[in-house]
Amino acid sequence: MGNVPLSFTQHTNLLQSLHPSVDSHFIEQLLSLASLINSTDLETLRLIHFPFDRLDLSVRLAELIPAINLADCIHRIYPYEILYRQSQESKQAIQHMFKTLALPQQEKNSSKKIIKINRQETEATVDYEMNGKQYQLTVPAHDSQLAINSPTFISTSYHDQLLADLMLSHAIGDMCLIGPKGCGKSLIIDQFASLLNYPIEYFVLYKDLSARELLQQRITNENGDTLWQNTPLVQAAIHGRLLVLDGVHRLNHDTLVSLQRLIQDRELFLPDGTRLLRHDRYDHLENPSTSIRRIHPSFRIVALAEPPSGGNIAPSEGSSVKSSSEQNWLNAETLNLFLYHHMRSLNLNEEREIVYSYLSVPNKSIPAIEHLLQFVHELRNSSETQLKTVAQSLSTRNVLRVAKHLKQNTSNYHLQLRDQLIRQTSAPFLPRLVQDAFYEALNKSGLEDNQPAISSDINWKQTVMNPNDSSNTSFEHAAKVPFTVFYENPIHSEIIQQMHESFLLGEHLLLIGPQGVAKNRIVDHYLQTLKLPREYIQLHRDTTVQSLTIQANIINGRIVYEDSPLIKAIKEGSVAVIDEADKAPTNVTGILKSLIESGSMFLSDGRHVYPKETGAITTIPSNMIIRTHPNFRMIVLANRPGFPFLGNDFFLSLGDHFSTFPILNPPRESEIILLQNFGPNIERKKLEQLVDVFTQLRQLSIDGIISYPYSLRELVSIVKHLNMFPNDSLADVVCNVFDLDNYNTDVIDRIQSILHRHGIPFHIEKRTVNLAKSYPLKLVSNQETWQTTMVDSGNLEHSSSIILSEQPNKPSIKTIHSINRNDSRTRNFTEMIYKYRLPLDETTYVHDLKVLNTNKSVLVLTGNPLSLWTFKLGENQAKKIDLHSIFTKHSNRFTTPNYQLHLIPGNDKQVIVGEITNQVWSLINLDDGQTSIIQSCISPSTPLTETISRKFNELLLQRTTVPSRSVYNSMNGQLLQYNFNSHAIHIIDFMKNLSHQIKLPFLMRHAFPLGDQFVLTDHVQQASSSYLFNINSEQKLTISKIQHHIDAIGLASSGGHLNDNSLWFSSSNDYLAKMISNTNNNLIVERFRRTKLISPGDVPPQEMYEKRRLQTFINKQHSLIASLYAKAEIDKKFAVKTDIPDASILTFIELVDLNQNLVTYIPIQRFQEQNARSSTSQHEWHMLIKSGSGVIAEQFNDGSLVTIDSRANIHHWEIVPSNLQISLDAWSKITTQSGQQSLDIEYMKGGKTDLSGPKHGKVDPENNPHVGGNQWAGGSGGRDTAGIFILFSV
Repeated sequence: MGNVPLSFTQHTNLLQSLHPSVDSHFIEQLLSLASLINSTDLETLRLIHFPFDRLDLSVRLAELIPAINLADCIHRIYPYEILYRQSQESKQAIQHMFKTLALPQQEKNSSKKIIKINRQETEATVDYEMNGKQYQLTVPAHDSQLAINSPTFISTSYHDQLLADLMLSHAIGDMCLIGPKGCGKSLIIDQFASLLNYPIEYFVLYKDLSARELLQQRITNENGDTLWQNTPLVQAAIHGRLLVLDGVHRLNHDTLVSLQRLIQDRELFLPDGTRLLRHDRYDHLENPSTSIRRIHPSFRIVALAEPPSGGNIAPSEGSSVKSSSEQNWLNAETLNLFLYHHMRSLNLNEEREIVYSYLSVPNKSIPAIEHLLQFVHELRNSSETQLKTVAQSLSTRNVLRVAKHLKQNTSNYHLQLRDQLIRQTSAPFLPRLVQDAFYEALNKSGLEDNQPAISSDINWKQTVMNPNDSSNTSFEHAAKVPFTVFYENPIHSEIIQQMHESFLLGEHLLLIGPQGVAKNRIVDHYLQTLKLPREYIQLHRDTTVQSLTIQANIINGRIVYEDSPLIKAIKEGSVAVIDEADKAPTNVTGILKSLIESGSMFLSDGRHVYPKETGAITTIPSNMIIRTHPNFRMIVLANRPGFPFLGNDFFLSLGDHFSTFPILNPPRESEIILLQNFGPNIERKKLEQLVDVFTQLRQLSIDGIISYPYSLRELVSIVKHLNMFPNDSLADVVCNVFDLDNYNTDVIDRIQSILHRHGIPFHIEKRTVNLAKSYPLKLVSNQETWQTTMVDSGNLEHSSSIILSEQPNKPSIKTIHSINRNDSRTRNFTEMIYKYRLPLDETTYVHDLKVLNTNKSVLVLTGNPLSLWTFKLGENQAKKIDLHSIFTKHSNRFTTPNYQLHLIPGNDKQVIVGEITNQVWSLINLDDGQTSIIQSCISPSTPLTETISRKFNELLLQRTTVPSRSVYNSMNGQLLQYNFNSHAIHIIDFMKNLSHQIKLPFLMRHAFPLGDQFVLTDHVQQASSSYLFNINSEQKLTISKIQHHIDAIGLASSGGHLNDNSLWFSSSNDYLAKMISNTNNNLIVERFRRTKLISPGDVPPQEMYEKRRLQTFINKQHSLIASLYAKAEIDKKFAVKTDIPDASILTFIELVDLNQNLVTYIPIQRFQEQNARSSTSQHEWHMLIKSGSGVIAEQFNDGSLVTIDSRANIHHWEIVPSNLQISLDAWSKITTQSGQQSLDIEYMKGGKTDLSGPKHGKVDPENNPHVGGNQWAGGSGGRDTAGIFILFSV
């Protein structure tokens, strides 16, 4: 009929004549749908052409199983559910055609199963059941005399149905199984092959595989001659095996279509001239030529593929064929090759059944595994694209791997499950948006990142495998056990511990991470400790499949082909370490897939690798078979995907076949511990400095700002240099690493700014000392005696334990990785050591500042929203605890919140946060952020106390013009709450966990802490009195009236007990006062008076300091007083002329040295911010209410100060003169550049060193030439003998 297509009637008659037993109505319906899909009227839908040539197969299916559904037959040759999975419009069009033609839809609840299989030589009889009716099929099979071992297969009802579908398609042709990665395609084909006793030939395909290489490959024999080597495809065709083409979706379109003649006609011409012929045609040849080979009747092809990723629609006129084929490998031409089946991912119940059966606990529910399954299926069913991307890595294969690790952990599994999910998805290397979405999903699922700090006592060696299993005589190559220098550190020890757990479970390992993060050292140390021999191979961009399996060496002038390290490890049971796996092409690393899954692999020289348990294989010579050793294991090392490595994404292609371990640069503390081992003579401060520099550089590399990923490798080289040459300048040593970027101005400027920020004078020629000038100061001292008189102690109405209301919701805790730390002494030496800036919003205000001396930590309380920031001095990251939700329901919208932060003496785990306006106080746990609200109300015990308590609490709760007040004593940890002009006070003792309600004998006006007691002033119109108030250890009240007028407003003390005769304090009118003695009801005080008031203008000091904090700090050890005053409060004669503009000065630190009688004023600059004038003034106004100087300050035990201004600029000041001198000496040493010193090289040689002049050596009578020896005359002589002189004359 030529090229003229058959008409509808002709096609119907043809199919009816070929298959007379099939109902004609079935054929007509089939042809109607095919014709409608190919109709020119529907060209706008751009549907893929229906393969008319495959209609015969559908009719044959109906002939075998008359009850088969029409939609089932159509879907095998035209899988529209897969073709149009990305095109809802096309899919709906196909479904509409079914309704229009009144065709039955595919039955979802149909029952199919294989009842029994009887195998003969090359065939098998299958008893098949569909929807309760039994049929008998004859299908190809393999020789029944050679038993094939069945794989470990856990069957479900879905798998049984799929196997039955595959068996039916197997009866009439080759198949293609399409499904997502890791859903179990290879395993179900293994099970299918074992049912029919098929040996499998795996052929892992890759994108660059050509049509010729699909059939035969060129190899070189021992003599150097080139030969044609059959691929697994030809071997399977000749010997009647089941050929598994793994990854047909990766092949180029032309390569895949080149198999069409083999699939449809069972005939093929090979590159070497050999012809493969179908078995029946070959059997009719009388004298077949040797160039003709018979295709075995049992030969079958099963292709494995992933679903098309494109839109799966025909290309438009303007698009290229190439781009269309890249988007959709399943097109009109490939539809003519196979019968198609779709294997979906398992649903929750099916996967649960498989997991529990795999773990041998079918009737048990494990909380950790239930949580795992629930989370994985939430990701798979998510509507977010980012989460669907992550779900692709969490295949059933990976779910089983994680479940094995969680099997024994039944209770506290959350941290382990989170870690396993992060590892198996390689989450640290996901794109930022995908990574954030995944971490958020983990937190919502209850897998929060509340992992405790890494401890250094992890000892994975306690769990090493049994010596009888690991160090037995099977590992005979002790020389191959690696040896490396490795220093234990917490993070690497934890990684090795996890690696060992996976190793014991029989898994292959994948370590993925950027360069220079110690991947090789970790692996070598692990193998060295377990004494496991290693076979090492490093891949590169030119690595081929042949070089991965065979290496050519020159021995005795001849090229000898030897097994590669990978093949040696397979034979001998060693550990194959495959380095730089991302550098090799994917077709090379793809051959590892079948090796991992089934233990088998086809080598380029014709040899086959099979598992040891595989039975005898008679079709292959024994010398061409390699048995996989049971101890064989692979550890693959690869760089992270993406910029700047630009290698192949090894994790994307093969990641779920390995137990994955993302290796990053160590955390700060682990990195410091590691560097301390490489540089034991280097002080920790310098190591911290280097670690912080590299942390910022790595972040720039991650953000794509700089290209080179500065890693641990470069950092270790710097530390080793400094340890060996301690006199070398740090600025010069880092040049060895960073000078490579000198040619790039932008990059070197960024690097230079980071180094300067951390105090490394990189490329700085001149440095200066710029300390504030000191002036002589005359202090007037006066000794006074203050008499005290005991008065009525009042009534202790009620005492009880502090009532806490624990908040159900924990505040969120975030780690802020950069708080903009800058070393202030890089160019100039000043009193300022570091400056920081917290990344606050424009509407956020600073409320309070505290310091912890035990771990040198700084605590900052900010409002709007309320947050508590904590960080250690010298570090560049902070922890932020969100407290906004705690105080929200206790706030009053008519008042401005005023928050305070207090420390509890002897308690570094908890702090007190309070809202002054509404008198709401809470305890905050610094480790986990747990919050408890403190109840101010006390349960009364008598009618009188009930009335007093009610009145007191009414005053506390009412928002009237007379606000509640409070004062905190940092010495004894007591919070005193009171109301203006009231008898009632409330004391909360946080150290003793007690709460007291007290009635005073006088009306309260003010209260101030003095040492470990309080100074109370009464409410008198003319002249107020002052009282010392205390509650002793026996809970007894003592009140003493001071017979002296005390300027208590603005009182600040240095701490210490009032009775230890060492209390120093300050007030608004004094530089200093010292309590000399406290005996016989007399307080002897030495006062150092000021020469002028520090309050500006006409404002009385009482009013000025009533709401502001007096910033005075007394250092008793060095006799220093540090105070903070605004510019207007400083004498003009002390105004220092500096390079700082007057408008830029915010306030001054006044430093009084009592030993030297000197005063020094250190300026604090105002932070200049662009386009924020109104916001800045508003913030400064808020800070001026807090403190008259415009900053809040705190003092460390070493005498250094920490200040914070209204914009959260934090400065660390060194003000003790002796400490300043030590720091200046160390700073001066750094300024000496090693590059300015001369470099001398002196060669020392043994023997004579004194030369009196040339001598004449011995004369050889035979006049033979001599070289050296220092004896003979002539020749080259010796070091002091005369040689031959040649005189040139011109």
